[in-house]
Amino acid sequence: MTRAATLAGLAWLTAGTCVPVAASPPPTRPPATAEAAPRASMADFAWLAGRWVGEGLGGIAEEVWLPEKGGAMLGTFRSIKGGQVAFYEILTLASNTSGQLELRLKHFHADLKGWEERDQVQAWALTRVEGDAFAFGPIVFRREGAEILVVTVAMKLEDGSRKNEVFRFRRAG
Repeated sequence: MTRAATLAGLAWLTAGTCVPVAASPPPTRPPATAEAAPRASMADFAWLAGRWVGEGLGGIAEEVWLPEKGGAMLGTFRSIKGGQVAFYEILTLASNTSGQLELRLKHFHADLKGWEERDQVQAWALTRVEGDAFAFGPIVFRREGAEILVVTVAMKLEDGSRKNEVFRFRRAG
């Protein structure tokens, strides 16, 4: 598999592109007004803290979230394919300068070389709350009871087609 094909297949958390992630920043959108922003607080995500293991992208997916401290939650993600690390992510959930909850992340190759440019991060404000589902742009976190986390990522692939990648995690600790 070529490096370009690998990047296209793994760049699942981008705001509309999969070639290569650092080549194009997320599209600029006007910020939501405070009145239009969905209501949620860090307390609404306390359930997310812990270790989650599941499948996605043709391999094993692991996500670990630390409890909120200092106004932010810190998460890590690891994708294992064919017994090898495919890539990592570092994620944060915190309020942005407008006071909205925002999901931020950076991707890293298995050797910890970043995908995004040094000062770039992927970032999405909370756009929708429906029961136990929380949408941050193309990413939806949904809690199913205390033991199941379903993450759906809407992707636009290199060839222009669209795909929803679904990760079904079970609490592992």
